Amino acid sequence: MFSEARKELRVSLRKLTKRVGDLREENKKLKQELKVSKAQSKRLSDKVDHLKDVIKGASRHKSN
Repeated sequence: MFSEARKELRVSLRKLTKRVGDLREENKKLKQELKVSKAQSKRLSDKVDHLKDVIKGASRHKSN
């Protein structure tokens, strides 16, 4: 009776351990994707700021 329960617990523990490992891997991948997305967002934001500056400069030249 106890040996059957221990066997079930061992199987459950093995499954949970594998699931935790899978979740850690997925978490790593998602963090990496987030880092890439943040970098892309920053680059796009910098480009937008640059274009705004270019437009301001062009409108100043136009009004003079």
